[in-house]
Amino acid sequence: MHARDAVQGQAAAADRPAGPRPASDTVIPLRRGDRADEVARAVDDERRHRREQAMAGQPTVIPPRLGDELRRANPFVLGEYDAGPPGGGPDEGVVR
Repeated sequence: MHARDAVQGQAAAADRPAGPRPASDTVIPLRRGDRADEVARAVDDERRHRREQAMAGQPTVIPPRLGDELRRANPFVLGEYDAGPPGGGPDEGVVR
């Protein structure tokens, strides 16, 4: 044991209360996931409450889905697949 460890041990012993520690029969389980969910819900509720206060009396407008603007503006995105134009195509009447 080094001198520094001995000094730290003496300082720690001096900080502790004298006498035996009271025994506790109550064990509180550590549930981090539950607490994290509880905090996330509380934050969401607070944000919703503030948003409702700020928007009181105004109609709610639902924003467009992510990527809708890109799909409308992008000329390279193909539409839904279909078998061809109705009423035939350029090969109509060609016998193969």
